[in-house]
Amino acid sequence: MKRIPTVFACLCLITGTAAIAMAMVPRIISSFAPESTTKAYLQITAAYTGDWQQYGELFTRWQTSGFSTMFLLVITVVPLVFLLHYMAIGAREFSHAGTPVLFFGLFCRLVHWLAAISFTLLTVTGLMIIFGSSLGGGALVRTARSIHILSALIGTAAIIPMFLLWVRDMLPAPHDLAWMLIMGGYLSKKKKPVPAGKFNAGQKAWFWLATVGTGVMAYTGYLLFAFQGS
Repeated sequence: MKRIPTVFACLCLITGTAAIAMAMVPRIISSFAPESTTKAYLQITAAYTGDWQQYGELFTRWQTSGFSTMFLLVITVVPLVFLLHYMAIGAREFSHAGTPVLFFGLFCRLVHWLAAISFTLLTVTGLMIIFGSSLGGGALVRTARSIHILSALIGTAAIIPMFLLWVRDMLPAPHDLAWMLIMGGYLSKKKKPVPAGKFNAGQKAWFWLATVGTGVMAYTGYLLFAFQGS
């Protein structure tokens, strides 16, 4: 019974975010034509982003030269690194015998899945936008852009409770240094205990990258949104 208010709060969060996102669909699909902007929107944008137009030339230069090359390297080099690790170290197998323990509550799992699905969609649609010309542009890329923006709204909303839920357990601890020195045992074929609390140093690093990175991406993403309304 204690979980019912928590589940209800999560459902309200999801429903509210989805409602806001769906309300923006006409503006998203309209390709952000100048006539779709309003004075109030421009005032909000100016207060939030400052003199963002000074970045226009820099962004255009990156967009036409650096972004596609950088992301192409990411989607090829990262899988290659994982493949090399698998070939050198091999798969790890651990026994799961014993009584299962519920480590996270229902609310934590719902928030995590909401964020995970949003970020997966952001990754896929973001790559589709970056390589839009290779995909032929058109309706496919426009649809990807719409899904991208909706996913950004939902993912940003989900990261806030996620941060508040876990920030206390994600603060650095002395055993994190010991974990880092052996890279959590990932570079060794031997199975042995690694120093960690509720979360290990690798999970903590990913937590800060995901939460702080989401804030940075949300801000820069809004800058890109604002470019369309000038």
